[in-house]
Amino acid sequence: MMRKTGPGRWMTGVLLGIALAAPARADRLLPLPRPELGQVEPAVRKQLVEQRAALADLIAAGATVDADLGRAYGALGQAYFAYDLLEAAEPCLLNAHALDPDGFSWPYLLGVVYTRSGAVDAAFASLSAAARLRPDDVPTHLRLGRLYLDLARFEEAEARFTRVLASDHRSAAAHHGLGRIAQERGDWSASLEHLEKALELQPGATSIHYLLGIAHRELGDLSAARRHLARNRHDPVLFSDPQVDGLDALIEGGRYYVQLGDLARGRGNDALAIRAFREAVQRGPTDPLAHYNLGVLLAANGAPAEGLEHLRRAVRLDPDYRDAHFNLGLVLGDAGRMAEAEEHFSRAHAIDPGDDEIRRTWARSLTRLGRMAEAEEVLVEMLDRDPEDDETALALAETLEAASRPVEARDRLRALIERSPHTAAAASAHAHLSRLALAANARPAAIEHLRAAVRIDPRLPGAFERLGALFGQESLFGESATAYGRAVAAEPASLTARFGQAMALLFSGREVEALRTLEEGIARVDDDLPLRHLLARVLATAAESRARDGARALALANDLFRARETADHAETVAMALAEVGDFRRAVEWQERALGLAAEEPQRRRAGIERRLALYRRGEPCRTPWLDG
Repeated sequence: MMRKTGPGRWMTGVLLGIALAAPARADRLLPLPRPELGQVEPAVRKQLVEQRAALADLIAAGATVDADLGRAYGALGQAYFAYDLLEAAEPCLLNAHALDPDGFSWPYLLGVVYTRSGAVDAAFASLSAAARLRPDDVPTHLRLGRLYLDLARFEEAEARFTRVLASDHRSAAAHHGLGRIAQERGDWSASLEHLEKALELQPGATSIHYLLGIAHRELGDLSAARRHLARNRHDPVLFSDPQVDGLDALIEGGRYYVQLGDLARGRGNDALAIRAFREAVQRGPTDPLAHYNLGVLLAANGAPAEGLEHLRRAVRLDPDYRDAHFNLGLVLGDAGRMAEAEEHFSRAHAIDPGDDEIRRTWARSLTRLGRMAEAEEVLVEMLDRDPEDDETALALAETLEAASRPVEARDRLRALIERSPHTAAAASAHAHLSRLALAANARPAAIEHLRAAVRIDPRLPGAFERLGALFGQESLFGESATAYGRAVAAEPASLTARFGQAMALLFSGREVEALRTLEEGIARVDDDLPLRHLLARVLATAAESRARDGARALALANDLFRARETADHAETVAMALAEVGDFRRAVEWQERALGLAAEEPQRRRAGIERRLALYRRGEPCRTPWLDG
């Protein structure tokens, strides 16, 4: 991958002042940078090396210190900027501005460089210089406005955004900035007006939904607040920026798009990452890294056949590409093509014999396919070579369990814990022993092992969710709510953790806390229908009067039934109708639920009939969870 620059400031304020204010002199110019290009693809390296050499030749020939030389420095700075080599771009752009003080691009791009690196004072100086050269340039004022806003200098930020709207009334970024300022001042109505306009102009900027949700909440419209908060996917507000966007034309290879893909993947946007990697492959068809990244993502996103094509291309282009062989083995193994998978795992192992993860992964693949004896042979050989290899001991225990040999699996896990009692591997071993205890119907032992696991490693994936479920099965609802709360803190978007925490709170009699948990979950979880259903039931049936809201429960329940016409949802409508005192319609809906449950077990239908009898007597429901 291409080297990224850090957040530090590369030039001192003195040098920046010289470049922005002093007359140009050859002895004031900064030396040409020599960025490390070892990781850059050949086409890009060739472009950058040739462009730097041409400028060096121009300087060596005694070129006049004038605007032409400044533009030559600027062109090299733009090329470095285009490939995200910002540390190298900076001195070139400083020299360009010193030599060509009327050139707008140089201070503007410097302002972007310093903004990205967190050098706020330098960013202000550079962008202010750009604004003096082009007083009506919209992107310059937007960037300055955002800087002022981030520093809570609201009047100056407002002046910039207002100036933008005077020349471009369709600027979503300006409306967004003014909406943020209004929120900081507590003017929620004005904030709503600007943010709604920004969203109208740029519907794809889903981050606006978050601010709209806050505004609606402050204005008392909780339903609108929840709708907007649920739609936030963190897509930023963008604006047209010719100075930056135009540099794409300088990119001659695909590695820039590999960087974009990596960034999108890091932010969880696989669809955008795939598009970027496809562009990288198109621009750099002989780049194994581009094919590798695209292949891995395609395989992980439901297109294994196409993913295999690109992974195969990667290893053809670079036969010693260990990670490509490894992932090719994984994809082939998942497809059941074990002979081919073994070939690539073996190749990856030959390239890097010291990486035992390759052998363990191969063994786990064999286990998944039911080839236990072969998997055990691989893992035992590894342990014979290194008896203290805890990861391999864990893998062997998994294989032994899958082979229906739980006693041997327990022995391996206990030996690991005794040997390495306070390690992450020991935490995983306790979690595995918990599963084995559950399989033997020893729930208390399962709980104790999970408790030990999270004491050692509180970040162990899924452990708190499993612990919450076990506590609930033992009717230890307070402990269950606490465990699920820890799971929510670790993974706020987990539907299972949010739902489990709310149910544990309800069974603990903490209905108001359960309501708050559900509201927070609906704002964070994508597929929130189970949470909305539970919320509707709590609002309709809670024992505490302050937790009940029949009108809201009815609105939620009607929405749920329109989404899915199920017996459960029909019952929830009936519960809400009973809570608002409309027992006639509650009876109608409960009878409808009984009809929808015609194929369900008798125990389930008996619960529906009992609640139907309640409504016929004119009584609301306060026991919604029991069917028997």
